[in-house]
Amino acid sequence: MSVLILNTIAEWISSLLQHVPKKLRPSLLELLTGAIVAAGHVTDALFAIDFFKHWTSYYKIIEYSRLSVLSLAIGWFHLTWSLDSNPRPIWAIDDTICFRSSQKAPGADFHFDHSHKINRPDFPLSQLFVSLFSIAQYETNHYAIPIWMQLMDKDGNRSKLQIARNIVLIADKHRTDDRNPLLLCDCWYMKKPFIAPLLERQIHCIGQIRKDSALFLQPEPTAGKRGRPPKYGPKLTFQRVTELFPLESASLTAWGKERTFEFYFFQAKTRFLNGLLCNCVWCRFSSDDKKPTAWHLLISTDTSLCAREIISYYAKRWSVEPAFNDIKNTFGLAQAWQQTKKAFARWRCIICIAYGICSYCSLFFGERLAELVPIPWRKDHSMTPGWARKVLDRIFRYFPVRLCWDRTLQKMTVPEELLYRVFKKIA
Repeated sequence: MSVLILNTIAEWISSLLQHVPKKLRPSLLELLTGAIVAAGHVTDALFAIDFFKHWTSYYKIIEYSRLSVLSLAIGWFHLTWSLDSNPRPIWAIDDTICFRSSQKAPGADFHFDHSHKINRPDFPLSQLFVSLFSIAQYETNHYAIPIWMQLMDKDGNRSKLQIARNIVLIADKHRTDDRNPLLLCDCWYMKKPFIAPLLERQIHCIGQIRKDSALFLQPEPTAGKRGRPPKYGPKLTFQRVTELFPLESASLTAWGKERTFEFYFFQAKTRFLNGLLCNCVWCRFSSDDKKPTAWHLLISTDTSLCAREIISYYAKRWSVEPAFNDIKNTFGLAQAWQQTKKAFARWRCIICIAYGICSYCSLFFGERLAELVPIPWRKDHSMTPGWARKVLDRIFRYFPVRLCWDRTLQKMTVPEELLYRVFKKIA
């Protein structure tokens, strides 16, 4: 089983490196493996393995080489798309910030912090990243895999909605089959300039909207009457919804537990989408202290989904939050420091790939990885990307990774020396 895990990781990395120039593949393999083993700076990643060349060679790859970040990201997207066996892939769009202490950092500016934590300003000096995730599912587990994290440029004139729209359209352009993805959004991105171009590409969205959003019933037919027919029917407020539609309940898995949901399900025309007919759900659930939460309004532009599916899909969006926390703190994006936007984009892409590989390992080989590096007080818990990273750390720490690259076949192979080392650790 250990051989299968290592060979699978080698296949993933080999298919990914086919999208970069041949000269850069062995060195990029070392950087990627170092990013998996160690977090933070490029220096930490190199010192975590037995690197082959002088450190200036890796510096030039990050700063001055012809490595295309877009090509590397497209290769990573193709890999994530091929590993997603769901008939309808699920994407999620969200943003996060990384605090900085210097305005010399690329894209550093004063951005609004939604967390509202104590003793912290509402507009800290930080870098803002708009990110696209793929929700990978296997059996009962699911993780958010980062496809692309775009840095918000303080000198540009593009908004978060424009950046998010461009990321999703580029990813949709490079799909390898006809499966249409389903996009999960929070309240900020549920706006017409973002949703309308996606609907033209058959990408439907599920998201939470403002409670005071204007919703209307369908108008009654006015055949035989003069004048233009009405566009909207009677307005739907929450009180009106409770009078017209029955209250339903269901037990659904959300946020890692079985929770009891109460909801009102109906179809309505949305004014902010220019009268588009959507499936709407007013819902709440019983929290851990058995008290009901506040009511929330969810909508789906795909009218074929029922209320239970809408709630279950949207609950999976929460996996983006622990992914942001791991990428920034465990895998070192918060400690990453590059002086140019291009170098920072390259290293940020490598960090996202490193986290994604650990996420897939924990998703597909969770039980076996837990046996390789057991943690007694986490015996009954599921494998996490950070835990999987500790397993790969024991395998690749101080190992000459360049020996794993076959220049003739142009792919990563697992030499017998590495297998002997792994089996020796297991014994």
